[in-house]
Amino acid sequence: MKVNIKPDVILNEKAIMQDIEKFARTCATTIVEEAQKQLEKFAFGEMAEYYMEYEPRIYDRTGQMGDMSYQKFFANTGNVYEGGIMINSAFTNHEKGKSYTEEDIYNDVWIKGIHGYEKVGYDDNVYWREIQGLPDRINRIKRKAYSRDFKRELLSKGFEKAKAQSYSILKFS
Repeated sequence: MKVNIKPDVILNEKAIMQDIEKFARTCATTIVEEAQKQLEKFAFGEMAEYYMEYEPRIYDRTGQMGDMSYQKFFANTGNVYEGGIMINSAFTNHEKGKSYTEEDIYNDVWIKGIHGYEKVGYDDNVYWREIQGLPDRINRIKRKAYSRDFKRELLSKGFEKAKAQSYSILKFS
């Protein structure tokens, strides 16, 4: 990326700093918003796979862990921009009145891949066995978020959007 000062402009340190801050704000906001969008899409795909892994024989699925077990977040403290997805249990209540906590969802669904439990055995020799799916879904999302290609793509989108704005002193090419 090349940065020039527009021709026929009187140098003004304050205006240059405002242009740089505008560029940085736009770039950071774009990166975070794009990360949110892509990570949400990836999480949705993980949950779709989770639901396709197992078809219960005894009960009807509620689908509550689908797009309701996570939500997008964005935070701007002035100097730090953060965004992505976070585990959320607000909309995930078991039909028998059991409420799931964020820890339940994180551990059982996103880490262990548990679909539930099934009763095994007869009479006095009965126990409950986990219905196991693909474990470690959360780390698949983390690997994507921390991958070099993902970061490079986000940075590129942030730079392109920031460069496309108009500035009073600086010219980006």
